[in-house]
Formats: sequence, structure tokens, C-alpha cells
Amino acid sequence: MISNKLTLLFIAQKLNLDPEKAKEAWAKYWDESIDYKPFAGKILPDISFFENVCNLLSFPMPLSRIITNAYKALGRKPYLVRLFQNCHYLLFKKKVDREEVIKWPVFNDHYSQEKSLFYLFVYLAGVPQVFRINRNLNISDEITVATIKDIELWIKKDNKTGNWYFSNLGWLWFHFQNRLFSLGRLQFCIDTYNFNFIGIKNHKNNFHLIAPGNEIIRKKDGQFNGTSAIYDSDVFTTKLLITKNYIKGHVVSKNGVINHRANTFILGKNNWKIILRKGDKAISVHIPATGKLTEESVKNSFFSANQFFKRHFPEFKFNVFFSVSWLFDNNLPAILPPDSNIVKFQKIFYLFPIPGASDSQMWERVFDKKPANLNKAAQNTSLQKAIIRHVKNGGHFHIQGGILLHKSIKNIL
Repeated sequence: MISNKLTLLFIAQKLNLDPEKAKEAWAKYWDESIDYKPFAGKILPDISFFENVCNLLSFPMPLSRIITNAYKALGRKPYLVRLFQNCHYLLFKKKVDREEVIKWPVFNDHYSQEKSLFYLFVYLAGVPQVFRINRNLNISDEITVATIKDIELWIKKDNKTGNWYFSNLGWLWFHFQNRLFSLGRLQFCIDTYNFNFIGIKNHKNNFHLIAPGNEIIRKKDGQFNGTSAIYDSDVFTTKLLITKNYIKGHVVSKNGVINHRANTFILGKNNWKIILRKGDKAISVHIPATGKLTEESVKNSFFSANQFFKRHFPEFKFNVFFSVSWLFDNNLPAILPPDSNIVKFQKIFYLFPIPGASDSQMWERVFDKKPANLNKAAQNTSLQKAIIRHVKNGGHFHIQGGILLHKSIKNIL
């Protein structure tokens, strides 16, 4: 039995955490969670539970053994059991928002895999609930398995210590709150569009993005000042004016460059109409690192998504798909051949710049991490070679956003 004497302060000390951060993360429902026993009257599921989950998700046997051995060790430490109880309660009983989950302290321990994999156990223990909710929505078990299996990408090995750890705690919240679904090559998430660009279309269904007022933009290339940690002294501030009859603002070109000249668009039945504002419902698109991004696989995913949300979430009305990724960097078409999968994928979307955009995601996804010496960087693929060549020539990279009108899917299928 877990004792109430296992205070947050005690647990924070055992995990070498800042007590105030531990309190901020877990104190709200701490006392309330003490009687929570979701597994047939027990706090922890049996070891066979995790063996079955590993088998269900087709984890390789060495990884399955690491997970089950670490779980046994967790069960021998009452302070980890109590914290597991609270975290599982927050995720799957109270269903706290993602903003709360990303506050949870990370306590990777190079010598204690029950600690470095702790949040993995919390998530995997919620697998039955994910299945139950999806089945109530008539979502197939095949889609549920494909979605949850994404967690394997975030179980990583520290090459220096040989220790395994779980990363990206906040990202997996979407999977285990039944908001994100793997549909073929791509993932689609029930989301909110929260960028300071409005979308308009005219009667011919042309689509533009307009920057909001008072956003400082690099004059040289139409990106936000500070993109790729580069600041220009020669900048301009975009202005956006929306009246009953017209919109006046700075148009973003399809490749994500903000024009310094402001245009005027007349609103009306036969002219322009606002179809996207900050805060609108939308579906975010995510590209897991699971292989080639072929044209056929992308089309199949969007076709599946179009049918999926219509069938399983008919009440969720949205106008756009959107995504933010290094794959939308508008430098890529200049360094890659026009028939590359990345360039083809990028052309599907209408691009827009992101404040504070950096190149960190590109280095992580293509090279695992930014090389300390470009001359010693891996150049095993044409993409790696093109990136290194571009940077050596003084070029830079950054993430960007992309938008695809829901009604425009038929144009790519």
C-alpha cells in the first residue's frame, strides 16, 4: 500500500528535482489521486500487461525485455509507484490539458532505466483506454495500433551510456487523448489554427495569406526578423486592416515570403471572403520519420483523412489542414531536384513564415544533431550533401508553416 507520507517534497528529493517545479507539475490533484487504483483494484498493472502491449505494438524483443525489466524495477520503488499513480490519474482520469503535461519535469537517469523510461510506462498503461474510446467512435483497431506505435520513435538509446530513455512527453499527449491518428504515411490531429495569418479566397478559389499588424519582418527575404538567429536592421512592419468592405494587408507568396507592399482586397459575394482566422478549428498534419515521403503515399493519406474525419468526427467542421516543419523551408526547392519527394510535398501547401524559426529540426531529422564540424558531417544521402553544401556556401535553413484548403484535396488526389 502506498503511504500518504510519500510527499511531493520527498519524491522531488529522490528524483533530484526542484521542489517548486514538482509542486507546480503534480500538486493540484495529489491528495485526490491517492485512492486511484485503475488496474483491478491495484495501482500498477501486472508485468504481463506490458509484455502484451510490447507484443501488440511489435516492439523488437530486445526493447521489450528492456521495458519489462525496467518496469519490474519501478515496482520496487514506492516513490515511483506513487508518482506513476498520480501521473496516470492526471492523464487518463482527469485528462489534463497538454499545457499541463509539458510542465512535468524530465528526470532521465543514465543509470536507472525505470526513471528514464518512467513516462513511457505511464503512457503505455493508458493503451486500453485509447482502444476503448476509439472503438466507441468505430475507429478500427488497426488505426489505433498504427497511431500508438509512434511511441517507439521516441524510445531512444544514449550512445554514450547505453541507457534507454523516453523523450517528447508533450507530443505523445495527442496520441493518447484520441486526438491524433496515423492514416498511412501521415498523421492527422484534431487541432486549432493559432497563427497570426488570416486566409482569404476569391470567387475563383484562389487562396492567400495576409500577415497581421505590427509583426516585424525581415525586409530582405520576407521572413520574421530573427529567423535562423539572423537579424536585419532594415525591416518593415506589416499592417492588417479589416473593415466591413475590404481588407488591406501584406500578401504572402505561395512559397512563404511576405511582400513588403500592402494590397487591398474588396470583400463581397463575387470578390474576397475570409475563410481562416486565428483560433479556427483545423487539422494539423504531421510527418513521422518512418520512410520515404512518396507522392502516392501522401495522396493516399489525404484521401484516407478526408474520409476518416467525415465518418468519425462529423461534428468537427474545419476549412484547412496545416503543418509546421523543416520540410516547408523555402530554401529546399533551390537545392533539391524538382522531382524530389520533398519538393513535391511542399508544392501541395501554401507556405507561411513562423516567428522564431530555426534550423534545429532540420539538423535533428536529417543528421540526428547539428554537427560540430561540417567537414565531418554525414553525407550518405543526396539530401545531406545538398544541405551541407548550402550551409558551407553561407545559406541557412528554418522551419515554415504550410496550409492546404480542405476543399482543395480533390486537386491532389
